[in-house]
Amino acid sequence: MRERAGRATFVMVAVIATACAVQPAPRPNMTEQLGAPPSAVVASETPAPAEGDAVRFRKAFGLRWDPDWVRRVAADPSATRADFGLPLLLAERVALLARTRASSEAGDVIRTYGAIYPGEFAGVYTHPETGEIVALFTSHVAGHQGALRQLLRPDIPLEVRTTTFTLAYLDDLLSRISDGPEALLSLGARMTGAEVDIAANVVHVWIEGDDPALQALIHRRLGVGDELLVTSSLDPVAMLPRGSLVGQIVDQHGQPVREAGLKVEAVGSIGDAEPDGGVAYQTRADGSFVLPSVAAMTWTIRIHPSDSRLFGRVLGTATVEVTGGEAARVMVRVTGS
Repeated sequence: MRERAGRATFVMVAVIATACAVQPAPRPNMTEQLGAPPSAVVASETPAPAEGDAVRFRKAFGLRWDPDWVRRVAADPSATRADFGLPLLLAERVALLARTRASSEAGDVIRTYGAIYPGEFAGVYTHPETGEIVALFTSHVAGHQGALRQLLRPDIPLEVRTTTFTLAYLDDLLSRISDGPEALLSLGARMTGAEVDIAANVVHVWIEGDDPALQALIHRRLGVGDELLVTSSLDPVAMLPRGSLVGQIVDQHGQPVREAGLKVEAVGSIGDAEPDGGVAYQTRADGSFVLPSVAAMTWTIRIHPSDSRLFGRVLGTATVEVTGGEAARVMVRVTGS
């Protein structure tokens, strides 16, 4: 691993100070922040398809998710489907929108800052339940914490943690594995997916089969240790965290196109994955669409005519990156439908 040696000089020297290693107090999850008691109830019956989508969405975002609560919210006349496509109380919607904006803003700032320190920066992610922004560095954590705290709005929750491997190193390892699958094939392992898991600080590789000895052979062949996690699974997509996707069709000038019933096709970058639930998605009257539960990966979105006989015609296409526990947003430019 290529790491810079010696002491680091931080962008904002004035804010660097020696800090005591104080363990931060645990943050409440989203439901606790909204004043509703979190549920430990295990569903005693299989929820209806719409309820299943709501349960998956709420679990991913740290909202109360037991079926009884889901039904109560759905029946509440004050609940709204705006922005996320599933019934949410006003306080829940406001909190999730604030989290999405804070995550996007903070992520851009932290990644730009981290690019200055490729020998120490290990990535940034949003905690799926609390919404806390977590930045990872391999050293000089106190200095980076002080510098980032000055760069971010004071209301954005931030924690800077120490980890082992830099993002540059993990990206390089992922490239080695993705560009040279022959090393795995020579061992009898067929790779079905691979990604950098920033929160776990590893490269996660999925292979077909279930042979523990094969996993050890892969580590030895690649000459790596804890930075590589190999999972034997016939369905690597099932192992990924979930997020949601909120979209809007627009014209060539970027203005919303208000047309209902256009078919929305979503294809994931790992194994041509499909959205959870096996539901056919369409645009709503205002031209928006929501995929409430999709695996964290890159998705290609294609918009097709409402007439099933013309499904082969593509009116517009776009790609979007979905992160676990977050709502990704995408605009798809369409031609005449």
